[in-house]
Amino acid sequence: GFLKRREEIFQKYKKAGLDLLDVRTQDLHISPVRYRAVMKTNHPHKIIDALRDIGVRSIIPTEEWEIMGSQESLPKSIELAKQTVSLPIYPTLSDSDVDAILSVII
Repeated sequence: GFLKRREEIFQKYKKAGLDLLDVRTQDLHISPVRYRAVMKTNHPHKIIDALRDIGVRSIIPTEEWEIMGSQESLPKSIELAKQTVSLPIYPTLSDSDVDAILSVII
């Protein structure tokens, strides 16, 4: 049920219209584990602050300093580091917890 619940939360985020990074499972015949729900946004720090205000912790999944290369050689990596936030996807989250998270993001 652990992986199933993560998938349910991920799909609830997607259904709400969040721009989540995802894989094309139909093309690859794989089943993602959904360790994280990574959302693209132009305002990751604003979302992190809003979630913190309701007692929810989130992070930027890859900080710029973690990228092993120059900005010139890895521009897409730098761009993603500036435009992503990792949303909670813990299997213990209730549907009302997920709704509260969505209420401050949407």
